[in-house]
Amino acid sequence: MEDKYFDKYAPIYETKGNLPHWNQCGKIAFITFRLADSIPNDIIHKFIQEASEWREEHPNPVNKEMELWMIERCNRMEKYLDSGMGECILEHLHIRDIIVKSLLYMETNNYISIHSYVIMPNHIHLLLEPLGEWTIQKIMRSLKMHTSKEINNVLQRTGTLWRKEYFDRIIRSERHYLAVLDYIRNNPRKCRIGTYTYYLAEELQGIYK
Repeated sequence: MEDKYFDKYAPIYETKGNLPHWNQCGKIAFITFRLADSIPNDIIHKFIQEASEWREEHPNPVNKEMELWMIERCNRMEKYLDSGMGECILEHLHIRDIIVKSLLYMETNNYISIHSYVIMPNHIHLLLEPLGEWTIQKIMRSLKMHTSKEINNVLQRTGTLWRKEYFDRIIRSERHYLAVLDYIRNNPRKCRIGTYTYYLAEELQGIYK
């Protein structure tokens, strides 16, 4: 599976936004996205400002220093997410099932191959492999658009469901891959039973314990 990890010799495609997003075709990626109310706006704005200033000072899109900077910021954000801020509508099974069905549809139609995920009360972690011409950016746009519409219909309301930006990182190695699997599995350890959905691909269940 090494050919599915980050290749430092292959082209890297960067998309513009408040946060940097790097993409390599067909490479496994770890993605975190969240509900719009899961982190206070002042914290988000501070993070975006820091990212903007960093990118101005470091024009090279991908290097070890930038990677470490992003990891530190992502870890900081995770602490806010795990504190359970916001309305936490994903703690309801019928809402989580909308996301599960959307992911299954994307996998069945060969948009993605899902390795693992956990749907937490206010955010989601995904470990997946984009297939064909699908990029992480296309996948996230489609997934968030569809689930936003469906969930708002069920809740009989309108407005923004998901935060616009998301965090993504291409998997670097088998060690990194296994560490992410561990992280996803352990993320709900403080959640009440019935308030999250955890998934591990069937082909991994016999080799990852």
